Amino acid sequence: MSRLLPLLFPSLLVACNIEVAVVDLEHPTDEPVLDSGEVVVTDETDAPEVDTSTADTSTTDPVDTARETAEPVFDNAAAFAEPGEHTFIVPANVYLVEVHAWGGGGAGGNQRGGTGGGGAFASTRVTVTPGEALAVWVAEGGVNQGDGGGASWLLRAEDTLLVAAGGGGGGSDGCSGCATGGAGGAGGGDLGQDGQPLILGLDSYCQQATGGAGATATAGGVGGTTLGTAAYQCGGETGTEGRGGEARGVWGTCERGQGPSGWHAGGGQGNGGGGAGGAGKFGGGSAGFIWTYCSGGGGGGSSWSPAENSATVLLGGVGKTPGLASADGAGQGGEVLGAGSDGRVELTY
Repeated sequence: MSRLLPLLFPSLLVACNIEVAVVDLEHPTDEPVLDSGEVVVTDETDAPEVDTSTADTSTTDPVDTARETAEPVFDNAAAFAEPGEHTFIVPANVYLVEVHAWGGGGAGGNQRGGTGGGGAFASTRVTVTPGEALAVWVAEGGVNQGDGGGASWLLRAEDTLLVAAGGGGGGSDGCSGCATGGAGGAGGGDLGQDGQPLILGLDSYCQQATGGAGATATAGGVGGTTLGTAAYQCGGETGTEGRGGEARGVWGTCERGQGPSGWHAGGGQGNGGGGAGGAGKFGGGSAGFIWTYCSGGGGGGSSWSPAENSATVLLGGVGKTPGLASADGAGQGGEVLGAGSDGRVELTY
């Protein structure tokens, strides 16, 4: 019957528009192509899907992001070089300050090679509030023979924000250079430098006098020891938090009073006195000494900055050289019979 339809109803060929899909059997595809060239999608599920799971839908302003990650610019500065206590008032619109600090240099003794230790260098960035007052303590360098150097500090009320340690004092004998050695240790970063021991003493009277140990980040340096036949021997004093060990005493009194503390220098003695330890977060130990005969050198203090600060750098000195050279010579250890240089504190914002 189907064969008769075109003959019986020829008008069907005119009324119907029949499109025939042409399939290339040699190169089959998933999508049939009509002879008109039109591509037919046979099922909606065949349409490619767009993965939006990794699309960036944030509304963060790239300019704001750049501002947050840009290195801060410090165009202004305040410098403090006079030993003692000062106040810095944070200016308006200032929320971050960068601090550079030098500890005080220890004073030299009179023994050959008995120079004072250099102060440490410490820097950090501190978040601040406009109008608040920060205490700035500038270290005093050792003045008298064997004095340990004071430390430089930045404080907010009772909270310590930065400490740059002082260097230890050099040792002295009773005849102005008969003995050799006893240089003070430099103020350190986390670890102060040990004071130098006696190298050459005076016969059996003074066979040994060790230097005070440098302080650590958590404890003061241990005091030095002595060995000899002379009667008046004094072991060194261990440093404590904020204070170096003292190295003074005559006729065997072996004083245990105030060594270099806070920003103050001190604690040393000539004429057979020891080198005092440098001040710091923890102070260095003082040297062992035998009165009127010989001494070792004092140990350097330790520097410190709390974890919430940023970009912190703690550099210890070496010998009489400070942790970082400054234009005004801050923190230089004293030559033999010479005073140590004062510290320095700079704030940029």
